[in-house]
Amino acid sequence: MPSPPSSVRHVRSAHALALRGLALLLVTLTLAPRAHAQDFVLHVEPGAAMWLDVPQVRRLVPGFHLGVRPGVTLGRITSLQLSYGLLVARPREDFTEPLSAHEVKFGARVRPLALLADPSDGLVQPRGVWIDTNLGYVRTGRLDRFGFDVGLGYDFQVARWATVGAYMRYAHVVQPDERRGADPRDGQLIAVGLCLSAGRLPRQEPAVDLPVPD
Repeated sequence: MPSPPSSVRHVRSAHALALRGLALLLVTLTLAPRAHAQDFVLHVEPGAAMWLDVPQVRRLVPGFHLGVRPGVTLGRITSLQLSYGLLVARPREDFTEPLSAHEVKFGARVRPLALLADPSDGLVQPRGVWIDTNLGYVRTGRLDRFGFDVGLGYDFQVARWATVGAYMRYAHVVQPDERRGADPRDGQLIAVGLCLSAGRLPRQEPAVDLPVPD
């Protein structure tokens, strides 16, 4: 049997990667330790976006990417987050159409080094490595598509309630083959920049020693 076209294989591989990200999200939520209470956190990620594939590389210069991700903690290492993303880029000299994209996604962020922090300090999610994944809706021009991203970063504590760090994020927008008048190839980019976080983790209540009867 003839092998499917490369564009079909590319879309299938993108779907498989998205399903793996969803599976990782479900496993994370299942294994996340529960805290006595949940608190809100906010992550803001301004950065530069660089294209990884045609036709974006040929049509657009590197752009500006902004992610705003409010979330709620599920413990010291895990938080759920709702993400809004904005991407803008100017066209190259031979093209006239700029890019403006909006995205709304849902995902989770994991900070494995938070297990080493003092659970009674009440700090914002502590400094160190974090990784997250987000799945959802992407709007570019008049096109509505499915997209996902995976981020990796490292934060430094600058206050009891704030961290500042750097991040790198891979984003993928899936383009259906059957859409007429549109390039069948998916959109891929890497964003790098700063990550600013604010909030507080749930404070763990100290253990109370009960009196032992004689």
